[in-house]
Amino acid sequence: MPIEKSTVGQRLRILRENCGYTQQQISNILNIDRSTYAYYETGKTFPDINTFFALARIFNVDILDILEPEDPVTTVSDSGASQKPVRLPLSILPNASHIYELSKDEKQIICGYRAATSEQKKLIFEKMLEILRGSDSEDASR
Repeated sequence: MPIEKSTVGQRLRILRENCGYTQQQISNILNIDRSTYAYYETGKTFPDINTFFALARIFNVDILDILEPEDPVTTVSDSGASQKPVRLPLSILPNASHIYELSKDEKQIICGYRAATSEQKKLIFEKMLEILRGSDSEDASR
């Protein structure tokens, strides 16, 4: 079954809104024009596979949450055992990604961190600790 661009676009919009991001924030992290990201959401264009993986990291979801249809029906056998895992609709996914209460800068930092590779995340974390330790020693010398 082919993947519908408009359905994927709708999922991208729902995920972005559920996480509290703007199209501009996502496009900044992906290093693309806002209009390009808007085209993804409207179904005019389709992200490449690397962009899909980056979006899944940014939204803190499995890539299948973006690509699969949202109507998985659980079948139950006579024994009562589920034969297929249940996938919750995007609109009710328990989402620890809500960041509405954060500032614009904080949202951008989180978005960038989520888009980073494992190696980049390690470097970011090490640099952050280095900076924070530097500010601690500056505070102590005052």
